[in-house]
Amino acid sequence: MNQKINTGVGAIILVIISITAGVFVWKFNRQNSAVEAPIPIQKPKGDKIACTMKAKLCPDGTYVSRSGTNCEFAACPGKSAVDTSDWQTYRNEKYGFEFKYPSNFVYDENMIMDTDVLYSASFGLPYKEVFGKDHPNSKTAPQSINFFIDKKNDDLAIFIQDEKNAAAGVERFAENFGASKISNLFAQIVKYCNMRGYCDKTIYFTDNIYIYTIEYPISEDVVGSKVFEKIISTFKFTK
Repeated sequence: MNQKINTGVGAIILVIISITAGVFVWKFNRQNSAVEAPIPIQKPKGDKIACTMKAKLCPDGTYVSRSGTNCEFAACPGKSAVDTSDWQTYRNEKYGFEFKYPSNFVYDENMIMDTDVLYSASFGLPYKEVFGKDHPNSKTAPQSINFFIDKKNDDLAIFIQDEKNAAAGVERFAENFGASKISNLFAQIVKYCNMRGYCDKTIYFTDNIYIYTIEYPISEDVVGSKVFEKIISTFKFTK
């Protein structure tokens, strides 16, 4: 008799526990679904989107910035040919070379951190003109053409391979981009791209005394590659 009573009480307790557990699970799921439900956000009227202060260099040497609700670049001037009639001439007497560059570009000789680098300079629009403020360490905007002169310690091919290896260490991927001539010297061209798809075109050549490197951006949002290529076409040795 006592055994039957105990069995009945045990069954009742199990039913109560099952009901309690079911209620707990139902409440838990309901709370979670309420938390995960998307809450619509109403955008205040007149709220403006702040576009990034990124500029695009146009074929004529001018820059345009992003504007509008979609932060799209403004259209470049209709003229696509590069007008060099008012360009200035940069001449380096120490290393014996010169080239022309747009009159609205500024020249910025960079701080040299590598003992093998003898010369480093950038040419481009003033940083303040593009971004509306000064930069503590640079006069030129990021979309500039850069010139480097290194000591010729190795063969040009070895130098380029070392450059590729260094680029791979910071996740910049190199691709041979053909060959050309700079002031009648053979030049090897390499394209470097980072993970975001921004690419630079780098040109290497040597006069058997120094190794010269010229680099400039060629990403899709940099239309001004024509300006940089025109600058390179005017490069010549004066010695």
